[in-house]
Amino acid sequence: MILHGIEAPNIRHMNTLAENINDIQEKDRFDIILANPPFGAKIGTELQQNFPIKSSSSDNLFLQHFIKILKAGGKAGIVIKNTFLSNTDNASVSLRKLLLENCNLHTVLDLPGKALV
Repeated sequence: MILHGIEAPNIRHMNTLAENINDIQEKDRFDIILANPPFGAKIGTELQQNFPIKSSSSDNLFLQHFIKILKAGGKAGIVIKNTFLSNTDNASVSLRKLLLENCNLHTVLDLPGKALV
């Protein structure tokens, strides 16, 4: 961030998933989102209530959060698990439908499981 002239970033230490996404206002939205959310964490039902698509998987909840905080016309690059495209659980199916119908989805890039040397 310093290389881009941001010497004093506004960093908030908080549990992002504890925020109810229905409370997000236009002033809270961003033009660009680059994210690599943590995978594999299981989320209790109390935090799932903050999201319209219920899931115990943290990556599904983070994806909903990123969609909500992205401004109209904004761009995002988000790392997701490769199983997201093939999962058949209700949350994954609903999220894929949301991405295709409500977002201007441009590219899905699937990388190999092992690094090529």
